[in-house]
Amino acid sequence: MQYFPSAMMARICRTFLFGFAGGALFLVSALTVAPPVAAQIVLPPPPISIIGAEPVDEGSLVFETVARKSQQNQPRFLVSLDLFLKNLGTVSYRLERVRYQFLYRDLLSLPQEKCVSFELEAGESRKYIFPFEGSLTAAPYFLKVELYFEGEPTPLMRSFPLEPYESPLAGNVIGLPGGEPPSRAHHYPFPARPEDLLEGEYWATGQNHQLGSNHRGSSSQRFAYDLKVVGWDPGLGEWSSIHPGVFGDQNYHYRVWGKPVYALSTGVVLWCDRTEPDNPSPPQMLPGGLGGGNQIAILQENDELIYYAHFMEEQIPVDICQPGIKIEEGTFLGLVGNSGDSTGPHLHLHLGSWSGGGGRPLLFSGAYGIHRSLLDPDDPMAPWASVDNQAFGPGMAIYPDDSPPH
Repeated sequence: MQYFPSAMMARICRTFLFGFAGGALFLVSALTVAPPVAAQIVLPPPPISIIGAEPVDEGSLVFETVARKSQQNQPRFLVSLDLFLKNLGTVSYRLERVRYQFLYRDLLSLPQEKCVSFELEAGESRKYIFPFEGSLTAAPYFLKVELYFEGEPTPLMRSFPLEPYESPLAGNVIGLPGGEPPSRAHHYPFPARPEDLLEGEYWATGQNHQLGSNHRGSSSQRFAYDLKVVGWDPGLGEWSSIHPGVFGDQNYHYRVWGKPVYALSTGVVLWCDRTEPDNPSPPQMLPGGLGGGNQIAILQENDELIYYAHFMEEQIPVDICQPGIKIEEGTFLGLVGNSGDSTGPHLHLHLGSWSGGGGRPLLFSGAYGIHRSLLDPDDPMAPWASVDNQAFGPGMAIYPDDSPPH
């Protein structure tokens, strides 16, 4: 890649830019050179400092590798970025526009711009959630962001090296250049078993952690899942989380209600609650309960903390619901319920770092997935795709086994 210093080289009016559209590479425009112009005075950016960024691991911004929607698709890549900004000035500033570009190996994406509105008072520090939308069709290697503040001609700029997140329990992410298949000796299995599902039932992603979800605004829940169980409703002609012929205003109407949950990995219990009442009539919630309801948090030797929430009342076993108890991978943890801040039965699951830095991607192996829009209930040979050290995107059906359900 060639750079042209503005005071010494001819000004670039139009340049080669390459980008991805639906996974395809395209050429945007040709290169022309205009006559030299006099050097211009560049004003400094406003007195705003980027005092931190998440999720960062060993100096690089980490991103998720997202499981394929089917056998015919490729993995995708999801970048999430939280910037921590501090106004060092004596007046307020309003962020009104952001611009960003990804570098894919030797290819540069088209710049993307979005109009935003984010106010920083004098002396104030705030977290800004960068408005990336959707996932990428290729693994990015570098990110450049520019922040434009109202009335300020010069943007605040920052660049980040990018790396795929790798669980300390797993090997390399497949689907990336040079990646090797992950170690099957250490991985995060899905926390359920196929024998606990009825015929035609599958686990599924509900609210994930994409932009606009309730989880995305929380540092600890940045990569959280709300998981449910779905089955085909012939009357509605769609995959549904409730049984046919009911309205969803009772907990037992939901397919996930009472499903067993198993530990993702070996670790030690940090905290646990098991006596919170279930909300009896979805979507209504009882006042005054714990946010996570009946919950258990397990710390692993790799410094990762796994948090499970909204279990059924008194269904987490008493002998494991004690701080300091060692839990083995695959241990029965309890039954899915509807306790705490929950509008319907589901399993909440997220991963964090005990030493700090907020939430971390939770990547699964030993399961199969397919987007529900591609899953025909009458097709016994649906193109389920294996999931190896990858995250689940929105709208996915999940079969928790090393073999597909056919």
